[in-house]
Amino acid sequence: MKEKFCKDCGHLLTEKDYTNEGIVPFCNHCNQYRFPAFSTAISAIILNPDQTKIVLIQQYGRKDNILVAGYVAQGDNLESTLIREIQEELGLSVQSYRFMSSEYHKGSNTLMCNYLCTVNSENLSGTNHEIDHAAWFTFAEAVREVKRDSLVQTFLHRAIDSLK
Repeated sequence: MKEKFCKDCGHLLTEKDYTNEGIVPFCNHCNQYRFPAFSTAISAIILNPDQTKIVLIQQYGRKDNILVAGYVAQGDNLESTLIREIQEELGLSVQSYRFMSSEYHKGSNTLMCNYLCTVNSENLSGTNHEIDHAAWFTFAEAVREVKRDSLVQTFLHRAIDSLK
């Protein structure tokens, strides 16, 4: 999603070469480069306490099994967003976590930052209204049940490979 107008003054942007960055939108009125904006979100490979199962969720009326994810709010960082989203959506406390990888998702113009984490319990009774269904899966089951040809599948395979 390329911005066409300056976010500060509203003038039409042009394209200008920026040393070591390539062609970047530029506002001639403000005399400023305007790097394209995008959202940032976390996604979580959530492991049970003994690290033998992964939780997958379904939400918003869709039947695809996906990962818990959430947008980073202005002023927050990735780690606090990770902990907050898991607590809010599943009612679980994060015991440990590590960053895995990130990928840009063009469909939502979002940089997805994936974490592998372990939670304090397998009890999913604290699941909130945003989740239609949540369940624990063995690694093999999760690979079969997760949304195919998706960023979720990519993150899941990376996480499982890192645990071997």
